[in-house]
Amino acid sequence: AVVSTQSTGAGGSGVRVILEDSPATLSKLECLQSYAHLMQEENVKLMANDIKTKLAALPTLNIPKLYDPMIEVEKAVNELHQKLLAMVANTKVLDITKTVYYSLFFEYEGSNAEGGLEGANSNAIMSSQ
Repeated sequence: AVVSTQSTGAGGSGVRVILEDSPATLSKLECLQSYAHLMQEENVKLMANDIKTKLAALPTLNIPKLYDPMIEVEKAVNELHQKLLAMVANTKVLDITKTVYYSLFFEYEGSNAEGGLEGANSNAIMSSQ
């Protein structure tokens, strides 16, 4: 609805008249509003495409890699950690009851208790230590 004021004469007061919009006028107004919205969307799309083409035309940036010694340290630590895990996972338990040194040790202690070392066993024990 549109309010308009009309004057009636030279000194008279104005008369207020309320005019109602016709359905055709409202329809035209809605069409114009939707067209303005559509044009704004199209303008944004065109600007975005223009910026994309300008961006694609720019030369690529070659950023040099900075040498960071901590990266090298981390790699070395990771390698050592992996080796340690492999060593832990692949451990072998030695049966010391079947070794020569084990039997020589007991022979050595036995001969000590008797008062001294004798023969080749004492030389083998001394060379193994």
